[in-house]
Amino acid sequence: MKKSEESVYQSKLSDLRIQLNTIDEDLIKLLISRFSLTDEIGRLKQNSNQQIYDPDRETSIIDNITETIEENHLSRTNLVSLKSCIIEIYREIMNQSKISQSKL
Repeated sequence: MKKSEESVYQSKLSDLRIQLNTIDEDLIKLLISRFSLTDEIGRLKQNSNQQIYDPDRETSIIDNITETIEENHLSRTNLVSLKSCIIEIYREIMNQSKISQSKL
């Protein structure tokens, strides 16, 4: 790679990483808000003697995620793997929410 190409590459890489850092910060803030809400839901469930795990709710969440992905993913390229990846992330988020709620 020529020196000028290397400079362009490094600049573009740096710009993309800055964008990723911003998205990561936003995701962290949103996850903190989400976990605060799920903890509040957990307290409400405990006070009402309700089960923490609600399979119908989880199915509804996954259905909504799937629909949102399909509506917003303009290119169908890798849609299946993208959907699978995001659903797996959400399953872990929901799992961690249940763990957090059980410790309240």
